[in-house]
Formats: sequence, C-alpha cells, structure tokens
Amino acid sequence: MQQLAADADRLAVDLGHRAAVGGPPEIAAIALALNRATDAATAHEAALTKERNMLRALIDHMPDHVYAKDTEGRYILANRVCVQARAYSSEADLLGRTTHQLIRADIADIYVAEDRLIVETGTPIVDAEEPFEWADGRTGTFRTTKVPLRDGSGALIG
Repeated sequence: MQQLAADADRLAVDLGHRAAVGGPPEIAAIALALNRATDAATAHEAALTKERNMLRALIDHMPDHVYAKDTEGRYILANRVCVQARAYSSEADLLGRTTHQLIRADIADIYVAEDRLIVETGTPIVDAEEPFEWADGRTGTFRTTKVPLRDGSGALIG
C-alpha cells in the first residue's frame, strides 16, 4: 500500500508538473484526481495504523492469554502473557509454532481437538474449562473462550 501510494504520488507530481508548464487540461485533471486518491490512501493507512496500534496495546496489556492461530494450528498472534507462560522472550519466538510444540501431548490433544471443531463448524467455544501447563511444568485449569477467526470476506482463517 505504501509503495502504491508513493508511486501514485510521483506520477501525480510528474503529471502536475506537465500541466503547470502548459500541458492539456486533461493532464491537470488526472493529476488532481491522483493527488486526491493519494491523500485519501495515506489518510486511510494512517487510520488503520492507529487502530492496529490501539488494538495491539489492548491485546498486550490484557491479563489473560490472548492468541490467534491459523487453520493449521500455528500461532499467528500471542500477547505477552502467552509469551511469558511459555517462557519465551518475545512473540516472534512463539509465532509459527503449534500447540504440540509447546506443551505435553495429552493437553495439546485437547486444544487441537477444540481448535479443529471450531475450524470445521465455525462455532465458538464459550467459557469452557480446560487444563493448562506452564513452561515450568506446573499445571492448572483455565476458563477459556475460543472463536473462529475470519477474514474481511467472512472466510474462516483460524
């Protein structure tokens, strides 16, 4: 998106220069339209960045585990609580891993079965109790809610 906006801006500047030195009025109209489109794209990108930063701050400061997985069960997002529970130093260390790579098999099997059910049915699991194992081997239980993750067109992506 940034490259497209930059290319459009360079083209608009070039067209604007040609219009300013006596080019046809159509060129000036195109330059004006490109400038407006570039301004709109830049404003839209800034709004998306602001929204993403606010959501990321909220996710990272939640006291609960907040994460997302793709349809193959790989982590694609994890907040600091998830990262710390697995004894990693950053989210990047966790991303791309699967549940079976992180916790013992009997607990991982439960999570994977729940995740598969959500992906297959598109139905959320709300306020369920499930076991948990910290990286140091301690175990306990959590209340959890898992929901299907969809893209902008409604397709299930995790």
